[in-house]
Amino acid sequence: MNATMVEGLAKGDVAMVASVYAPDARLLPPGTDVQTAGDIQRY
Repeated sequence: MNATMVEGLAKGDVAMVASVYAPDARLLPPGTDVQTAGDIQRY
């Protein structure tokens, strides 16, 4: 999982980075609304 995220970040591949999150994951970025599954890739 970590290697996939690092590779995705290095390539700028948003889909690859998002693929390491579980379907029900929640991202809590400061100053904005909670991002869920499909929103994570768009964020």
